[in-house]
Amino acid sequence: MSAAEAPSAGAAPAPRRRAALQTRLIGAFLAVAVLPMLASTWFAVRVVSGTFDANVRHWLGETGSLFLNVIREAQTGAVATAAYLVDDDEVVDGLLQGRAALPPKFQQLVGLFGYDVLAVLDERGQLVFSSEPADAILPATGPTDHLLYPLVHGPHQEMLVAGQRPFQRDGKTYRLLLGVRLDENFITHSRLFTSLDLRVYYRDGEHFREFYSSLGALPQPSPLPTGVEAALQRGESQFYDAAAEGGQYRTLYLPIRTDSAALVGALSVGLRNRETLAGPMTQTRLFLGVMLIGSLLAVGAAVLLARRITTPLRELARAAEGIARGDYPTVPDSSSRDEIGHLTRTFNQMSERLAHMQELEQQLRRRDRLSALGTVGLGIAHEVRNPLGIIRTSTELVQANPALGDNDARLLRYVIEETARIDHLISEFLAFARPAPPELHPLRMAEVVERVLAVCDAQLAKANIRVQRRLESAEALVDGDERQIHAALLNLILNAVDAMPDGGELILRQQADAENIVVEVEDSGPGVAEADVEHLFNPFFTTKARGTGLGLAKAYSVMEGHGGSIGYASGSGGGALFRLTFPRWHGAAA
Repeated sequence: MSAAEAPSAGAAPAPRRRAALQTRLIGAFLAVAVLPMLASTWFAVRVVSGTFDANVRHWLGETGSLFLNVIREAQTGAVATAAYLVDDDEVVDGLLQGRAALPPKFQQLVGLFGYDVLAVLDERGQLVFSSEPADAILPATGPTDHLLYPLVHGPHQEMLVAGQRPFQRDGKTYRLLLGVRLDENFITHSRLFTSLDLRVYYRDGEHFREFYSSLGALPQPSPLPTGVEAALQRGESQFYDAAAEGGQYRTLYLPIRTDSAALVGALSVGLRNRETLAGPMTQTRLFLGVMLIGSLLAVGAAVLLARRITTPLRELARAAEGIARGDYPTVPDSSSRDEIGHLTRTFNQMSERLAHMQELEQQLRRRDRLSALGTVGLGIAHEVRNPLGIIRTSTELVQANPALGDNDARLLRYVIEETARIDHLISEFLAFARPAPPELHPLRMAEVVERVLAVCDAQLAKANIRVQRRLESAEALVDGDERQIHAALLNLILNAVDAMPDGGELILRQQADAENIVVEVEDSGPGVAEADVEHLFNPFFTTKARGTGLGLAKAYSVMEGHGGSIGYASGSGGGALFRLTFPRWHGAAA
């Protein structure tokens, strides 16, 4: 296969292979999980549905019992109050004589307990007295432990929760009855539960019909269902219908009996399905819902598991493509101890070693180029400097001629200045190409920094540049050549001055740890363009109009000679930040 025919790195088939692996993993997970999930879902549905239904039934029973207890307590209180009233002859005589007003102390008693109706019936059940307009109160005769008494007034009937007490007068038997209307005020908070319907049924002829509903009177009162009536007549303590009124309610029916166990009414407690979970909580719907949710969770788990496996592989593939491009990236380290985690850590180690080897190779190439450049440059500098000296000497002799015109003298002065500049450039190049080995001595870096700042103090003040010193570990020592380090720092500070022509801020930092001393030079200038960063330390690279491009290259050479390093980063304010790292010297100060 020719080079033109070879597939390039990162070609289209690779993503398709990775996607196929993820798809196969998802399919395998679903195939293994779906059947057990269906079986467990059906079992869970049976359990949850049964538990929910039992809890609803229990809750409805508790609610109904509470309502019946309130009715019984109201009846008990009414009987006790009636017994108190019939013991007072003044009250009894007044009622039998048709006086509507009770003595004040009894009016307060009746009002305190909130009774709506006070009535006296004779032994035939006829009304002798009633505090409210009424034609009859049923049942007029029979046991005195009835809880409910319909009050009839023309075509209208109201239901009373009442208690009665018999008494004798003039050889006749009468009954004093106290009652409270069974309406929305009977249980103050019953209408707050809009999803709950409390209904009271009372005998009307041979069957039972609705007399009260906590949600308000219906246009056509409904009868008690025949099956419910038959069950309660048989003596059952309750009847539960999970689909009452065409499935609109889950309803529990409770009997209302006298102390002699006679069925006189019924209480229904209904939970509206459409406003609660009771509607959807059928086994089929629950099964479908749980299966759908379980399937979504299974697919989600499968996708997460597949991604957990394939994502590190994709990262490794992208990192391998980066190595092929020469980037040497690392993959985010996995904390897992499985094979993929081990592969990731091994790959990162390999990438770091390759990056280090590339850095060493670049350093060797830089040194080789500098060595070749120095060898060639020395020869060229020698050949250029000799004729340059002759040109300068000859020009100075011609310039000394008194008969020379002003214009010619000015042009000759330009020649002398430019030859001097070229000679200075050659001197700088020779110093860079043929650096002297550093003369190492223990130095306090903080003192070196202060001496460089002292040299630049006037120039910094003239350029309106504020200096901040943040020199920590002032006693930390390096083994270095003060002259070379001074020159490297001076170059960095002068570059910072050139970067801030309108003034600014220069920050000098020093920090030290057990192994190194780090010196940072940061300015508030515009910084270095991203495209220029990789060329900063190359010889003859400069962005200045009249720069030589040797300052940073010399600083780089100085740091290499001291076994340290120099690097560039963007400053906190967007300016340039150069970081010099020196090995720390641990001997005694000289």
